Formats: sequence, C-alpha cells, structure tokens
Amino acid sequence: MSSGITELTKNKHFLFALILYIGYLIILFFIAIPYIPEMLITNSSEGGTYINPILIFGGAAAAPVILGAVILEFKHLTAPFLALNRRILVYTTVFLLLQFGLNIMLVVCLILLKPDLLDLTTYESTDFILVGVISCGFSLLAIVLNIYIGWKWVKTGLEKPSGLHWFVGYGIYYVSIGLSVISIQILNPSVKNILLWPFAGIGMVGALNFFLVSFELFLVGLATIGSSMASSESDAFIGFVFMMGGIFMIAVLFLPFFYAITYYLGVILANRNIEHCDFLQLDSVP
Repeated sequence: MSSGITELTKNKHFLFALILYIGYLIILFFIAIPYIPEMLITNSSEGGTYINPILIFGGAAAAPVILGAVILEFKHLTAPFLALNRRILVYTTVFLLLQFGLNIMLVVCLILLKPDLLDLTTYESTDFILVGVISCGFSLLAIVLNIYIGWKWVKTGLEKPSGLHWFVGYGIYYVSIGLSVISIQILNPSVKNILLWPFAGIGMVGALNFFLVSFELFLVGLATIGSSMASSESDAFIGFVFMMGGIFMIAVLFLPFFYAITYYLGVILANRNIEHCDFLQLDSVP
C-alpha cells in the first residue's frame, strides 16, 4: 500500500490533480456554508425520509478520490475478469438466460389459461390450484434440465464455472431481469405494487417458477396457521403475517441462485458416476 502511494506521489500529474482537488473542496465548502446549521441538527425531519446535508457534501468530497482510485487500479480490477475463460463465461450466461426463457414460457402458458393473471381478486380456489400445478411442473422441468446440464457439462470435460464466472453471469442475468421488470412496468403501470421493483421483483421474475410454488406454499401455511387460531383477525396474527411476509420477500431474492445449485447437483452426480466407473474398472483388473 505504501509503495503504491509512493508511486502515486511521483507521478508527474499528481501535483496538478491535487491542486484541482483542493480547489474543488474549497468550492464545495463555500456551497455548503448555508447548510452548516442544518448539518449540526441531529433530527430536523418533520416527516418522511430525511438526509442530512453532511452526507451529501461528504459523498461529493469523497467521490473524486474514489473515482481516481478506480481509474488508477483499473487494470488490476479488470485483470481477473479479462483472464476468465470466455467460452465458459458464455456457457454460464446462456445457462442462466435459459432459465429466463423457461419462465417466459411459463408466463405465456399461464396467460393463455388465465388472461387476468395479475388480478388476484378474480381468483377462485381452482385457479390457485391450476397456477400451482403448472408452476410446479415448470419448476420440476427446470430442476431436471439443470441437473442434466451439470451432468453433461462434466461428461464433455468442460471446465467448471468459477465463482467469478457465476458473478458475471448472474450480473448479466439480473440486468436482463431488471430491464424486463422496467419494461413491464412501463407497459402496464398497474403492476408496480406487485413487482416491488427493484428488490423482490428481481427474484419474482428471475425465478418465477420457484416463486409461484413457494408463494402458494406460503399462502397454504398462513391459512393453516390462521385456521388454528381462535381469531384470524387478531392483531397478533396480522403482525405475524406482516413479519412472515417480509421474511418471505427477502428470501425471494435468493431463489434465482437455486438454478446454480441444481446445476451443481448434476455435477456431483456425474463425478460420483465417474468415480464409480473407475472403481469398477479397477476392481475388474486381474
């Protein structure tokens, strides 16, 4: 770290950049003078979200330093990504986008069977069962397909994806899902409160098959607990529903990672098969 700072100070542009940064801080200070009394007040919010100006000006002061550090370390930061096996990166990304394709097929099937899919007020008990059965079928299809892909991946001798491969692949996947969620909301603003962008909406759309199955199980669990209570309208039960609902929506964010887990199930099965075959071959040697 000290050697890096030493090299930085020896750079011919360092003094010029330092002068510019000091000038930037002076200008920022004069802009911040009218807000100093407000910065010293710990709580001046009368309602809603309040952001102390010190956070804004502090972030503005730190931004050039962070940006400069990123520019200076750009080669070191990008080196691991540039060293990735691009073929495996493409395969990993395509594997994840395949899940997106399966979920699009699921949506098409559900809309064909129930055009007012998002209007929960029109649902009857048979509709919930229908959605649950179709979602369960697509979830099982995804699990079997992903296990087979993991199995085939090992059998063909391909390099297994590293953590960085999955990081980039999921990054592209989440960007694709995010753009889809934004597009859906632009075309149909009524779904804004349903998709809960940008948090749970990513998990809901990114793993729609698993989400619908888990959501129906969640509803069944709540109904079972509610029927066992003397009064389902009690404050305790309502508080319990909100608490469990919050936990459930947080858990939804992790559903897309189940795709990678099912892939590795196939990898594990393929490796065990290879070990078993090798053992049989050794056992058959006289």
